[in-house]
Amino acid sequence: MQDTLWNRLFWHTAERDDAKVAHHLFHRREMDVVYAMDEATLFDSFFNYLQEIEALPFLECLDLQKQQRKNVSFIQVVLVFLMKVVGAIKTMEQVSDLLLTDELLMSICGFNAYQVKNGSCKRGTKLRKTPIPEIRGSLCVDTVANHIVTISPRRIENFFNRCIQQLANHHIFPNHIHAVCDVTLYETTSKYTGCGSVRHKRKVKARGYRKNGELKQVTVTLYD
Repeated sequence: MQDTLWNRLFWHTAERDDAKVAHHLFHRREMDVVYAMDEATLFDSFFNYLQEIEALPFLECLDLQKQQRKNVSFIQVVLVFLMKVVGAIKTMEQVSDLLLTDELLMSICGFNAYQVKNGSCKRGTKLRKTPIPEIRGSLCVDTVANHIVTISPRRIENFFNRCIQQLANHHIFPNHIHAVCDVTLYETTSKYTGCGSVRHKRKVKARGYRKNGELKQVTVTLYD
């Protein structure tokens, strides 16, 4: 997960070289900052950056206000899921071991040490048929999943569009972008209103007297 975070958050790391560091400091050259290379530091820096570009408050707009009994805020659940996405955690089951039981990561999402060890509530503990683990985790993975699925696609679309606007306001993107959009893989028919077309060479099986299995190259028109 650390490798994924470094790549996705564009961190540039170097191998340790104590001699070079000592030489650097000896000549009174100040270092901007020194980071401990762990997941908590990376996520903390990432969330601080979202705050700087004024994009973090957009997460609150994802809340549909459907929670009737709130012991954990919706934004905390969203932050946990955002960690899952950025950290490329494949399944919800892995979230419990990699995120929900990590005291440092959960502190970034607003949970304290007691909640990480004992859970945020006692709901469901009496129905357990297995012993309660030593560290329960701040949330149940089912709770995270049940909250996230309530977010409508339209709200997610608006969230990303507003984030892109904030990035543009902070001059992250170049003024002019040169690009080509090729959608030939999404084929339609010539009857589709507004469709384009492109000539494409394709290999097909030869028919007739030709040897069985022989391929012949033909030119076809694709509509997209």
